[in-house]
Amino acid sequence: MSLAFTPTPAPVAGRRIRVMVVDDAVIVRGLFARWVEAEADLELAASLRTGREAVDQLERVDPDVVVLDIDMPELDGMAALPQLLAKKPDLTVIMASTLTRRNAEISLRALSLGATDYIPKPDNHSEVTTSTVFRRDLIEKIRHLGRRAKRFRGVPFHPATAPVSSPAAAPVVASPPIAPAVTPGVASHAPPQPIALKPMPLTAPRVLLIGASTGGPQALNAVLGRIASVFEWVPVLITQHMPPTFTAILAEHLTRLLDRPVHEAVDGEPIVAGTVYIAPGGKHMRVAGKDGAATIALDDGPLVNFC
Repeated sequence: MSLAFTPTPAPVAGRRIRVMVVDDAVIVRGLFARWVEAEADLELAASLRTGREAVDQLERVDPDVVVLDIDMPELDGMAALPQLLAKKPDLTVIMASTLTRRNAEISLRALSLGATDYIPKPDNHSEVTTSTVFRRDLIEKIRHLGRRAKRFRGVPFHPATAPVSSPAAAPVVASPPIAPAVTPGVASHAPPQPIALKPMPLTAPRVLLIGASTGGPQALNAVLGRIASVFEWVPVLITQHMPPTFTAILAEHLTRLLDRPVHEAVDGEPIVAGTVYIAPGGKHMRVAGKDGAATIALDDGPLVNFC
């Protein structure tokens, strides 16, 4: 059975999200360009063959989002990335690469250098052409990250000022102000409110659960780095929408970042404080009880929201 891809209708508010596609494979480049042009809220700003072309034309084209291949002649994606961000620091860059361990490591390294997200490409051009899942994932990443960048561009982030030393000593930060009502059909031009944290509950948590998808790897770096002091008190369970190869590399990356145990969860293993567990790619992760202790439970249940 074949599944036809239906573009997601989206209202166009102001300028559409401008997308630059950079890939040396003419078939892939052409497909990405057509997919972008089929969306009402997206606009193809440029379709280029090398990182050098992307750097040279960035200011003239002025894209909101760049889909950047890793392996290209003249100037590859990793070399082009810092040059693109130097010219336009608020640029959203989605790294694209085939699903190999080497490319997974490169993609995660790119996130630490300023890339916003990544997308693993199917192994060959035929699969790229026929995969409705890949097309949906690419378009949704472009749309979600492009909208977020346009919404929060120039709006400062106000994190909590005091570090968290233990659950009992967690600071209480004011909840975000209530946004004004928006009349249906009328565009709102009010600036978005700065991000604020909700008050810490009086009862100390027994486990910290984090779910992430688009933009998640970069967000995990920021969040986990700021709350590392609570890891001694509670275990941390993470589900990140990623292929299996990438979740293994992500665990290794976070181990180095946090200097504490981070690993792909194993079905049936006990859950203990001081450890970070990542759901293996393609698996659901639950907390189960076994002989009075909390354990990891993995399964291959139906996808939820494509994840």
